[in-house]
Parts: sequence; structure tokens; C-alpha cells
Amino acid sequence: MKIAAVVLIVVGIGAVIGLLSQGNGGASVAFADVVQPFLTARTATFTITIRMKMKMKDLPNQEFEMMIMEPGRIRGTHRTGLVVVMDSQQGRAVSLDAENRIAVVFEMQNMEEGRDLQSHEMQFFNTREYIRKALGNEQQTVKHLGKQTIDGRNAVGYDISQDLVKITLWADEITQSPIRIETSIMLGEDNIVTHVMDHFAFNVELDEALFSLDIPKGYTRENLKIDFSKPSEKGLVEMFRVWTAATDGKFPSALNRAAMKEFTQARIDKNRPNFAEDMKTITREIKEGKELLTLLNEYHSEMTPEQVEEWGEKIKKQRAEIEKKSKDKSQQLEEKPPIYEPVVDIQSTTTDSMTVTRGLVFASTLPASSNWHYAGKGVKLGDADTAIFWYKPEGSEMYKVIYGDLSIKELAEADLPK
Repeated sequence: MKIAAVVLIVVGIGAVIGLLSQGNGGASVAFADVVQPFLTARTATFTITIRMKMKMKDLPNQEFEMMIMEPGRIRGTHRTGLVVVMDSQQGRAVSLDAENRIAVVFEMQNMEEGRDLQSHEMQFFNTREYIRKALGNEQQTVKHLGKQTIDGRNAVGYDISQDLVKITLWADEITQSPIRIETSIMLGEDNIVTHVMDHFAFNVELDEALFSLDIPKGYTRENLKIDFSKPSEKGLVEMFRVWTAATDGKFPSALNRAAMKEFTQARIDKNRPNFAEDMKTITREIKEGKELLTLLNEYHSEMTPEQVEEWGEKIKKQRAEIEKKSKDKSQQLEEKPPIYEPVVDIQSTTTDSMTVTRGLVFASTLPASSNWHYAGKGVKLGDADTAIFWYKPEGSEMYKVIYGDLSIKELAEADLPK
């Protein structure tokens, strides 16, 4: 429960929010009018729904009721009752699990540097930044989408699309106030995360106490430090280091969204080694019991009448005890196998998860011109002769190549692995 809450709150269900790059064209006056309520509101309430369309399997939608208050204060409530309060000015957040009376205090480091990894709670403020870039940059493309009925209201639509991010805004045709804002982020091939903000109310009266970071009485407190450092080549190397530590030296099967599940399962398996050992012990005891019964039966069948008289009863009793023990062990495996909960350190688990996320984001958001390639499947850590990842940095004629021992070299395209 606690680990799920951490992933949900900090990583925003794994959502990645990219920066808009430059394009062509200019923003229209109408667009500037309809975004003003969104850009200037001192307080707001709205609903945010997170949709994750994955190539392998679509994930359930996650919905939060949100409140914001300037400067940079956010309160979100999940349908499960989990409450998150964040103050971006202080770089701190608190999640409150009322059912289990647990409070997790987050100290968020390098938030400005790593905006790509910020959670859904920051979506309102991030979207504001995107829109301001579109308004203030003539090269930014703002496309008029025409009219459509949205939630029963006549609306006009606008689209800002650049590279991995697409923002669609629908505003009431009469009031010129936003009705719905959708931000879609491409996370590799056929993987899309969409944040849908709607049911807006701007400049409403909100009690400042709702944004307090104080811990209620009776709650157990846990502290976490979260590093939001910007995804980088160095971060990708660190991801490989963390990954191989959890997988006995094996590199990821692929660098895509599904890799996160692979890493999580590896962490779980590594944290419950006793399970496999105990299963081996029980299985061995059953096998040894069966082998001993076979020997006793053979010995008993070959005994002389004198030996039967002297040892027969003892062997019979011993055989009955072994049979019962083997039967009990077999029944234990069949009816009630051992259950082991992994011992989890929340801080290290969260830190490692963020490190892996940063590495995946770096790879998935590289431009097509980087011609990046991953070849680490089946490679073991320490293999200095095998290249596992290479890409061409922007503005460079040479490729950066990462090897199985995590060393890095520069190579010309003609010298890349075939």
C-alpha cells in the first residue's frame, strides 16, 4: 500500500511531462483571450484524470480532485481517499493515508532542473508554462480546431503540438473560459499518457488550512527524499548501475515502459530470497523421505525371519513416521504454501525507481535524429567488449557508446556495432 502510494504520488503513475520545443507560426488573439483565466487565476479547483494507453496493456484511469493556491500550493484527493498536499516553493509534499494513519513527508530536490519527472500534481502549473511559451514565442504553433460540443457546451478548440507533447484546449464559446485541457505525452512507440483537466472553477475562496503540510495527530510519519534531477546520459548510466544491482548483473530486456514492471519484479524477487530457499528445503525433505521409504521397503522384503522378528516392528514404525512427515509436507505445499512479504526500504525503493524512470525518460525522449539504439538484452555487467547503448548527441558528428562495463566511448557512425 505504501509503495503504491509513493509511486502514485511522486512519479504521477509513471507519467512523463516533456518540454515543448520550437516550431513555426504564431498564437492568435482568440487563443490569448481564452487562456487568460487559466493563466491568471490565484486559486482554482478542477478534476484531473490520468489515462495510460500502453502498447502491451492499457492501465486503469486514475482520477484526482485538485485545488491550487498561489504561490505553488496544491492539494489532490484520490478516489481511495489518499490526500496529497504539495508546496513547490518549499520543495515539500505530504501524503496522508487516513485509513492506515500514515503520513509520508517528501523532500523534493532539483524540481526546477527535472521538470520532466514531476508528478501530476504539478500539471496545472506545468501547463501554464507551456501555454506561456506558446504565447510568447512566435515560432510556437497554435492551431485552431474549430467548434465542438464539450460537456454539453458550445466550445472552441486550440492545439499546441510539438514532438512528444500535444496540448488540446477547449474553451466555452461565450465565456471564453477553459472547459477542458488535455496534455498527451508520447513515451516511446504506441505508449501515450494523457492528463485531462476539466470541471474548472477559477478564483474561488479556499481555506489556506487545506494546504497545510502539518502532520495530523496520531499519524505515523515517514520521510522520503526525492531527486528530480533532469534526465541525462549520466542518469542513463546510473540507471544501468541500479538495474544490474537488482538483477544479478543482467541489463534490461528493452528500454520501454514495460521495463519498469520488469525492474519492479526484480526488486521484489531480490527482497525475498528466503522464499526460494525454504521451498527448496521442503521439496528436498519430501524427496529424501520417499528415497528412505524405498530403501526401508527393500530392506524389509529381504530380511530373514530372525531379522523380521528383531527389527520388523522398528522398521514398520519408522516407515509410518516418514510417510506421515512426507504427507504433511506435501499437503503443506498443496494447501498452504509459504507466503513471504518482501522487506522493503521505502527510501531506497523510491530512489531507485526514480533513477530508473530518469534513465527511461532520457532514452525515450531522445529525438529521432539521435538514431539511438539499445542492445543490452542478454549482456552481463562487466562485459567491456559489448556495446549496450549508443546515440548521437545533438550537434555532434560522433556517437556516444555505452559498454557492458558502463564505460563510455565516442565512435564514428562507420565504427558502430553491426
